[in-house]
Amino acid sequence: MPDAFLVDAGNFLFSMNRLSTRPISVPENASPGARKFFQLIASASKQHANNPAGPRLEAARMVMDFYRDMGYEVIGAGMKDFAAGVKFLKDETAKRGLHLVSSNIMKDGKPLFEPFRVVEKNGVKVGFAAVTSCMVKRYGGEELSDCVPGPKAMARVVPELRKKCDFVVVLSDAGDVQNRKMVDSVPGIDLVIKSGQGRRLYKPQWYGKVPAVMTHPKGKAVGVVKLEKSGEGQVKVFNNLVLLDKKIPMDAAAKARVEAFVKKQREAQKAASRPHATPQSHSRKVPFPFGAAPASKPAATPASSH
Repeated sequence: MPDAFLVDAGNFLFSMNRLSTRPISVPENASPGARKFFQLIASASKQHANNPAGPRLEAARMVMDFYRDMGYEVIGAGMKDFAAGVKFLKDETAKRGLHLVSSNIMKDGKPLFEPFRVVEKNGVKVGFAAVTSCMVKRYGGEELSDCVPGPKAMARVVPELRKKCDFVVVLSDAGDVQNRKMVDSVPGIDLVIKSGQGRRLYKPQWYGKVPAVMTHPKGKAVGVVKLEKSGEGQVKVFNNLVLLDKKIPMDAAAKARVEAFVKKQREAQKAASRPHATPQSHSRKVPFPFGAAPASKPAATPASSH
């Protein structure tokens, strides 16, 4: 039995389609727990006057570090992963050696990212392709304007993977309608791993004879899938969805880094809420910060630079 192939179907960095350049606000209808979280991040964002998205980008970099450390081999480029722009996504994943795959985002007639990746373990070759939702064109600007529909992209990629791989897996951010069209029109796909919003799939969903699985969004679960193929090519799938609750211990190093990040944001919150000190009049002489103050006038408070 081969070792596990660690993959993510996309949307692993952000929870929005476009990263706001405005300071984060606290929703009026937020629950008490959520309100504390938003207040923490909102206060931290005020410390980045020229870049209110700073805490979000820092958190995204931390997530990418964790994926690198865990050894993720393939990550599908989800629509929300482009929230900070193409350059940020390409540069930061490349720095960490992460393999970001999109078979249908093009530029000048060529794939903008790796169109697929083949991973081999213990003699078993698995080809991973990925479909990004073409709704990304609404938010990504000119760089993401050339998005090929999933069925058309897979018609080009899957036959090539079929020649060299034992299994072909598609990581899809495209939604059920496009997934069904893709599977119906392109033979040779063994499994679809879905990303995006949707119900938890404790059991595989079937597009005809092709199974599809999905974990819970926002990193709340991890799916373990086992594929078996008979001599006739029939695929059997065994899916186990594991919720990442308190029963699952957190890695000590990751926990320490998250706590350090939270501590940093809390310190920024305190600094933002702390009133600036103003000079007090005392009987003893206090040196004026920029030379001697005029005797007949109180010392002026230096202008704040922020």
